[in-house]
Amino acid sequence: MSNEVIPDSRVGHWWGLIFPRTLHDKSLISQLISFVVGISALVFGFAISFLQIFTLPLLIALVLAVHVIQGDVRARSARLRSN
Repeated sequence: MSNEVIPDSRVGHWWGLIFPRTLHDKSLISQLISFVVGISALVFGFAISFLQIFTLPLLIALVLAVHVIQGDVRARSARLRSN
């Protein structure tokens, strides 16, 4: 096993093993791309989580509404047949 020296920017930080360079060491375009990708990931993640939270109640309401409407249609057709 070789005894490699860890660069200063990685010492003491668990994320330094994944992202060895700090944001200040990157070029301006790289900082901009990192910022845009980070914000996009956050927005997309929140959108998906809200979609998952609100989809089930909407689906239940839709199924109940269809069930009630079909029940009304069947009741009307049964009344028309009986007359």
